[in-house]
Amino acid sequence: MKNTIVLFVSMLALSGCEKTQEYSNELIQKGETHFKNIRQLTFSGENAEAYFSFDGTKLIYQAHDGDSLCDQIYVMDIKTGDSKMVSTGDGTTTCSYFEYPETKKIIYASSHLGSKSCPEKPDYSRGYVWKLYPDLDIFKASPGGTDLKQLTDSPNYDAEATYAFDGSKIIYTSMVTGDLELWTMLPDGSQKTQLTSRLGYDGGAFYSQDNKKIVWRSYYPKTEKEKKDYKSLLAENSIRPMALQLWTMNADGSNKKQVTDNNAANFGPFFFPDAGRIIFSSNMHDERGRDFDLYAINTDGTNLERITYFDGFDGFPMFSRDGKYLVFASNRNQKKRGETNIFLAEWR
Repeated sequence: MKNTIVLFVSMLALSGCEKTQEYSNELIQKGETHFKNIRQLTFSGENAEAYFSFDGTKLIYQAHDGDSLCDQIYVMDIKTGDSKMVSTGDGTTTCSYFEYPETKKIIYASSHLGSKSCPEKPDYSRGYVWKLYPDLDIFKASPGGTDLKQLTDSPNYDAEATYAFDGSKIIYTSMVTGDLELWTMLPDGSQKTQLTSRLGYDGGAFYSQDNKKIVWRSYYPKTEKEKKDYKSLLAENSIRPMALQLWTMNADGSNKKQVTDNNAANFGPFFFPDAGRIIFSSNMHDERGRDFDLYAINTDGTNLERITYFDGFDGFPMFSRDGKYLVFASNRNQKKRGETNIFLAEWR
């Protein structure tokens, strides 16, 4: 249904009868001075984690439409807006990415080998938590979804994989040691190497364009109470993402440096093309912790700048390689409460 809607809107746009697929400034909020124009790319359901192909012509993202449906992976042609499901349609999926620098393969995490059904939703009796489904493993496939190959096979959570820009390595999060650590592997799944070892969650990592740096989000419990709570939730394959900080390190895991230092949930970091700044999502401005906007910050933690001002959710930002466009997910212009769609902004 969602594919039909997107295709229909795209056809109208090409015929000149509809402006929805064209760039406009109508969706730009007051204060969003870095956005010249915005184009909405999806129009229903929950769509998120959209990332560019190396040549900037396609997006890969996860989506579902309906309360009972699990996320599946889609590839979209940015020019036409046409999208196609490229995952198996079984289980749940997350965290997809294109092979770099060529676009001959895609990667994503999927639970389909463990079960074809959607896994149970998180138990929120202990507050808001993320579920770390142990059946999630990382797979590689053709851009059309064929030639599926399994890259990880640990009995615990393996997900959140992205490519280095030169295609030499994949970085991902794994619970293979019993804790959530960052690992790298070669594109064929070999030579797995652990980069982090501190108690806590390390995830959502991305390389800089020169492949020299890595940025990621983390939660490191400090007090004995925090450590006990973290370990207790981890034993239930869950994590409480209430306080996440951004860190950088060299590509080999050395020179780890903390970038943010607040009581907020800072996540979805991505380097600017020159690797001197980081764009990310945070709720630091909202005492309730519900409103997320995009921010930018220098890699040394200085020069914090708020980018978006929408009263809702803005997250998962990624720049095109030339820095002219920013793709992100947002609740703005939702037709139904809870919808999250993908937007493409001209950056200035």
